[in-house]
Amino acid sequence: MGTLLYNAHAHLPDCKSQELEPLNSPVTLADFSDQSYSIINSTSSTDWSAVLRLAQSHRIIAAIGLHPQNVNTAPTDWKNTFSQLLKDNPKCFVGEIGLDRRYQNDQFESQMDAFLWQLKIAREQNRPVSIHCVKAIGMLVEALRSFVLPPRGVHLHAYSGPAELISELVKRGAYFSFSATQLSSQNKKVRDRICAVPIDRLLIETDTSHEEDASRLLDCYVTIAGIREIHFDKLTASIEENFKRYFLTC
Repeated sequence: MGTLLYNAHAHLPDCKSQELEPLNSPVTLADFSDQSYSIINSTSSTDWSAVLRLAQSHRIIAAIGLHPQNVNTAPTDWKNTFSQLLKDNPKCFVGEIGLDRRYQNDQFESQMDAFLWQLKIAREQNRPVSIHCVKAIGMLVEALRSFVLPPRGVHLHAYSGPAELISELVKRGAYFSFSATQLSSQNKKVRDRICAVPIDRLLIETDTSHEEDASRLLDCYVTIAGIREIHFDKLTASIEENFKRYFLTC
């Protein structure tokens, strides 16, 4: 078996597909005979079934969740549906859930309620969970401080909070991933966050359609290896170990 690449956060085709400039990658996909292993996240009840069907494919794992932007348009019985799907699919993860102050600022309480309820389910069943947070890092950290988290910890996808918070979040069991969009920005704060994450808590994601995984994901690996100033093979081994520990260990 050839080397695998591990994508901690992707989506259905056309869900979050983005036109991104290619990153500078001296490694080619020819070096990766098996290409990638991906977590495919949903964002609303309308795509839960599609994600679960896709996960029947080799090396694709489904995650179902209610994204904060979709909380106020969710069906009234979404919790029952969510609970039943998790019961019927014991290998399914929880995601993408979280907090986002760009949406529903006048009804943020409903976002928090939906987030904590889904996090509670993840904790009770010790399932991996992918957390989204934009413009709400203070509220998220306060929630995580006061909430009993899943024994395996939590995954903070496309982490955009202060680098100074990373050490505290690590103590609470957090893993951190960084996306293709973040890496394309050349933002110094992104680089500082990547360097602040302990190597055993680092994950990589595309946050795009899983159909774009292979080349985009490889670019992310190469870029992060450069930022961390470590050998590509060492990074690849660490990401594999972290991915398996968080997502695949029972």
